[in-house]
Amino acid sequence: HTWHHDDKTLHAIIKYGLAKLVNNYEGKMIGFGDKLSDKEIDSVLAYIKSFWSKENYEYQLKLNWDMKSTVNLIGLAIIHEMKLK
Repeated sequence: HTWHHDDKTLHAIIKYGLAKLVNNYEGKMIGFGDKLSDKEIDSVLAYIKSFWSKENYEYQLKLNWDMKSTVNLIGLAIIHEMKLK
């Protein structure tokens, strides 16, 4: 079900593991940040995505676009607010 998450979230899960991201997590997903560089984590994600259906891939692309748009809008609002002060 990885395609339900944006790239930033997937990267963080692989890097830090779920135990560091989710309170009271009892699963076994550990982080690999001490073993993999950010570039290597991105390569792992690219490999995983290569097995997704076209529909899942397009859904996740849209999710990433929506997340980036939201972050950009928040950033613009903060910059605008700072200019007003």
